[in-house]
Amino acid sequence: MSKDKGIFAFPNTSDYTSKNGMTLRDYFAAKAMQIQMANVEEMNYWAEEYSVDEMWELCACNAYKMADAMLKAREK
Repeated sequence: MSKDKGIFAFPNTSDYTSKNGMTLRDYFAAKAMQIQMANVEEMNYWAEEYSVDEMWELCACNAYKMADAMLKAREK
């Protein structure tokens, strides 16, 4: 994705592979999603308001929004 800016969470410095793994955006999103899922009250609210598929999509979208905000904050 263009938002990744080629920044990797765990850069591979090996000369034997070109795979760099997870981007920093993905890493931040994964951490943000953990926080959301740990908030039982919020997850219960979403479960009442949305279907399961909608709930997970909302959770993922929110996690990437937070990841984008964290990347933006890094640039300051």
